[in-house]
Amino acid sequence: MPGLEAENVVVGSFGGIHIAPEGTTAPVDLTALAAPWVNIGYVGEDGVTFTLSRDTEDIMAWQSAEAVRRLVTAEPKELTFELLEFDPESVELAFRGGDLTVTGTAPAEIATYTPPDASGGAIHAVIVEWMDLGSTWRFYAKRTEISGDVEFTLARTDAIRLPLALAILAADAPNWQITSDAPSWTGAAALAASSSPSSRSGKATAAAAA
Repeated sequence: MPGLEAENVVVGSFGGIHIAPEGTTAPVDLTALAAPWVNIGYVGEDGVTFTLSRDTEDIMAWQSAEAVRRLVTAEPKELTFELLEFDPESVELAFRGGDLTVTGTAPAEIATYTPPDASGGAIHAVIVEWMDLGSTWRFYAKRTEISGDVEFTLARTDAIRLPLALAILAADAPNWQITSDAPSWTGAAALAASSSPSSRSGKATAAAAA
């Protein structure tokens, strides 16, 4: 296990957020994302915040001041970020779906966005991709949905910003994962595979046969 490795310090200074229909599987490699994945554009300078929580409940006993057991009651997971592009894709994501219709003929066309009804909702797969030092990372979640309030402000001194929170919903495993081609990750995976019980057993069998 390495001690101080400067190349393991990762800076997520550039990347993108991509959405696709619910349940879309993650690509098996790190080549450029193609349809049905859609890049939702510029994100605020604070980037993306990942919050992976765990709610627990302690079972207390008469005979002990410490909990005798701890139950996991929920594991909420959420991504938060600000969208800077006020375009149809961003609006439809922020307001949980809806429809955009265009009337008239060029150059006098008019586009109208209509939100979904109160019972409507849109679930998406999401990939957050970032690059650093020639390596790529992708955080993938199979099912996400907008969580909480969506507010935006019209101001003379700033762009319209859509601050969003995407809650990660339950899904068949894996409901989320991180993929990377960084040497520190691929090397660690190879080391783990070589030191696994099955690998050691295989080596022992081969040695005995020899």
